[in-house]
Amino acid sequence: MIVTFPHISRTILYQKDIKKESERISRFITGSNQILDELDQAIDDMIEHMSEGDFSETEIESLMNKNKAVNGREQKKIESFLDEKNINTKAFGRKS
Repeated sequence: MIVTFPHISRTILYQKDIKKESERISRFITGSNQILDELDQAIDDMIEHMSEGDFSETEIESLMNKNKAVNGREQKKIESFLDEKNINTKAFGRKS
């Protein structure tokens, strides 16, 4: 006789799903923070150059393209996951 516990299998799958998505969210937030930090530094550099009489263009687009984990597609996947699992958070415009 084989005894199965379907609720345990569902729980394990749910935990794997949560882990995978939490890693996606972590990469997205880490990448977003990195872009914001680099953007802040680029603005500081630009202000410093302007105060010295220099004006050089800053490659803002190159900052945005550095991190592939931060884009609209990834954000949509995260938002769908949060909605599907009914997870409330202040991040991603979700109420908390």
